[in-house]
Amino acid sequence: MFMKSTSLLICFLFSVFCTSCMTASLETTTAEETAKLNPHDYVLEVNVTSQQYNFVYPWVKNKPYSKSGMGVLINGGQLLVHAGLIQDHTFIELEKISNGAKATAKLIHVDYHAGLALIEPVDREFIKGMASLPVSDKLAQGRVADAWAFDKNGNPQITDCKLIRAEADVDLLTYRFDIALPSYARAPSGTPVVMDGELVGLTKSHTQNTNSLLTVSAQVIDHFLKDMHQNSYQGFPSAGFGFSLLDDPQLRSYLSLPETENGVYVTYVRPGSGAAKAGLQKEDVVLALDEFDLDRRGMYEDPDYGKLKFGHLINTKSYAGSVRNFRIWRDGKIQTLPLTLTCIPVETYPIEPYIHDRGADYIVTSGLVMQELSGQLLAQLRKNPPQHLTYYERNQWELIEPGRKIVILISLIPTEGLRFYEQRDYLFRVLTELNGKPIKNLKDVSAALKAPVSKNGGLFHHFMFEQAPRELVLDAVQTERDNGVVQQQFRIPKLQHFRK
Repeated sequence: MFMKSTSLLICFLFSVFCTSCMTASLETTTAEETAKLNPHDYVLEVNVTSQQYNFVYPWVKNKPYSKSGMGVLINGGQLLVHAGLIQDHTFIELEKISNGAKATAKLIHVDYHAGLALIEPVDREFIKGMASLPVSDKLAQGRVADAWAFDKNGNPQITDCKLIRAEADVDLLTYRFDIALPSYARAPSGTPVVMDGELVGLTKSHTQNTNSLLTVSAQVIDHFLKDMHQNSYQGFPSAGFGFSLLDDPQLRSYLSLPETENGVYVTYVRPGSGAAKAGLQKEDVVLALDEFDLDRRGMYEDPDYGKLKFGHLINTKSYAGSVRNFRIWRDGKIQTLPLTLTCIPVETYPIEPYIHDRGADYIVTSGLVMQELSGQLLAQLRKNPPQHLTYYERNQWELIEPGRKIVILISLIPTEGLRFYEQRDYLFRVLTELNGKPIKNLKDVSAALKAPVSKNGGLFHHFMFEQAPRELVLDAVQTERDNGVVQQQFRIPKLQHFRK
């Protein structure tokens, strides 16, 4: 999926010797010293050069660009930064805000789902004499913390911010703070939020006109770091089922669900998931997880934050291998299913939600450019993504059989073989069959191209698509001539590229 240093399943071993050495060289702050904290001792500016891959012409990289954010030193002498800062990086530089001293840094690990990454200076002498912040495991709603912002001259602008709510509607738990940051100060990604000498949040974004500061929550940071100390980083788990809400009284009647019971209606169960292995079935109703009852909108009463989506109990408050007791309603009876949570490697999604730090796999033949549908491609088409592709993405676990990828035609380069085909007719069509062979992934396309069909004394490549016009036929001999021309004119390193 990613390069070795960025894999979600990377095996990361901490050296006891190195950790003890770094701990000795970095002071750890206590709550009693909070009033004396100087952000210059804990925070570095992180300057990054990045170069994104082009997913429409996947052999091309876009122009490089620069961005900057903050990193905060934590135990062990590593810096915690927001993952978006180092996405597609080619160079990472650390800069001391107090005096402008600079040093090169390297990536240790990144989890784009969590939005967190660890980096460290190549020369650890660069952080000698600096201090590390301990990390809290939560922050109570309504509490006031400090955002460690800076002005343009590098002077600390410690500003009160109040946690107004915790959010877990779509993704992992985030904090939303109310903050009146001075107009001359800035709070880029990675700006730490601190209370009682502990890190309680890492800034994702700051909106000046609404005084809103959105951060990665203390629970997510704590989960990420604890998982990093395991023999193998697993990430944030899932149960492996989809659901809909139980607002409709007709659906409740269909299920014979008593008025005293609430929960969510299971619409699908992903094969091979923890839910499937536990025996959860379509049309079950999940009533509760352990001691937490669900309402008909999938919310539960969290002791720290009030109403939250029940996904928080699964992905943030649990680890891979954790067992949650699901109380369900099935066929008029209440049952309890022990469900072991697992992590889903991103590359096993029918449609990968993101592809960072590398380009897409692709095949170019006679000017046809094909790749597997991904969230990254749709993001680059965000102005006008094709509706049938976004429908696939939203409903991928229900629509796409296990092991299948959606192969699409993303571009038509003009060639002699394609002169009778209009790009607008075939662009973004889903390829289902090639030369009589079903297509379930891009490697199936590569195999099928080696076996053109024989027809009336000639050899042809016969493409079948899901959408009309459904057929496209190319002469195999002309295809080989076109391939040479296209590769030379467009400087394509390889006509077929696979990361493995």
